[in-house]
Amino acid sequence: MCNILLLVPKSPGPVLGKRWNSSWSEELEEIVTNNYWYTIANGVLVLGAIAKKRGLHVDIVDEEITNIDYSIHYDIVAMYTVTPNVCRCYELAQKYKELDSYVVLGGVHATVFSDEALQHADTILIGESEYTWNTFLDDFQKEIPQREYRQETGTVNLKDSPIPLFEAIPSNYDGMIPIQTARGCPHGCQFCDLRSLYGNSYRGKSIKQVQSEIEKTLQVNQSKNIYFTDDNLFCVKKRASNMMEMLQEYKLSWVTNTDVSFGMDQELIKKASKAGCRRVLIGLESVNRSNLIDLDQHNFKSKHRDCYEEAIENIQGQGIGVIGSFIVGLDADTEETFSEIYEFVQNTGLSGVNITVNTPFPGTEMFQTMKKNNRIQTFDWGQYTIFQPVISIKNMPTDVFQDQYADLLLKIHEPEAVMARKNIMKESIKKRLNG
Repeated sequence: MCNILLLVPKSPGPVLGKRWNSSWSEELEEIVTNNYWYTIANGVLVLGAIAKKRGLHVDIVDEEITNIDYSIHYDIVAMYTVTPNVCRCYELAQKYKELDSYVVLGGVHATVFSDEALQHADTILIGESEYTWNTFLDDFQKEIPQREYRQETGTVNLKDSPIPLFEAIPSNYDGMIPIQTARGCPHGCQFCDLRSLYGNSYRGKSIKQVQSEIEKTLQVNQSKNIYFTDDNLFCVKKRASNMMEMLQEYKLSWVTNTDVSFGMDQELIKKASKAGCRRVLIGLESVNRSNLIDLDQHNFKSKHRDCYEEAIENIQGQGIGVIGSFIVGLDADTEETFSEIYEFVQNTGLSGVNITVNTPFPGTEMFQTMKKNNRIQTFDWGQYTIFQPVISIKNMPTDVFQDQYADLLLKIHEPEAVMARKNIMKESIKKRLNG
């Protein structure tokens, strides 16, 4: 029987001993690590299900969760690449070739830089992999594997995507269970690398298909904590409303990603709360409207800037915490930007805060623009942690940016600041209950 390892390598960090930023203190590294939102990759669970259906043996290892056991021989080792982990992928590819395994690379980075990935892999999968993985396995068993298999962007019909192999999640994993109900997002943000895989169109699974995945994970995992990994769960309001009605019967506790328009739909917020939604991550990106102009294809974010505060209050008033995601190092940022973000975060009482550095990932419009303008300072992919600057910052020296950024993160996570935000959310809930 063919023995397969599906492997998600760990991102090594910019320098030895630093996971996120080469200039940070150990204290700040630890703070960011403890607040990092991580879940096992849904994609490898899908590929695992395809292989198992063919009668093949599958092990799944995510280095964030489980150590690699090199004593086990695998006929095929397939790895999921994203830019932050690709250096580790290439290192492991060499290791497994020496152990006489056949190495396959897929994912965003291998899709965008296929020529680079081919230097390290026996085969690469370009694009979404449900169909190409099946074809590769056919060819491998016939002993005629090809160097590359290509799926055109956004062309996988999600009804053909099987229920993920939830039973293969490592027993020591205590995080959220990933379920993907749809792919794609209509906004087309310049910094989004998933567009290289999914395109700009929105493709959703049927409610019945999502229901089957929920029931399967509840059969094989005790956890009722779910992460709906969609880029934008609530962007198609009618579908989202139907989804919330279905979810109410399962009494789950779940989190997801969405855009700020969710916060202006009171009925949908109420339905989501009743359905078990506990937190939503919203890409606010900046408090400065100048940064938001042309950041996405239809200027969605700049058009909605005026409702940020109201949307947050509406959502948190229903007991759903908002994790506000911001990008620093955008072209309209100045040294005052850091204090402006802090004031916004504290005044709105955000339940969580995610502040990352403007990072032009390969495959994005931003990468092409920055490369054309000679603003990318390094192509060492290990530096692309989303917390380490890799471009020239427009309105301040890099060392000033680094100091201001580190100070902001430390202030945001001070116990007094966290407690003040919690109190504001409590007041929002009280205000809603009192009518």
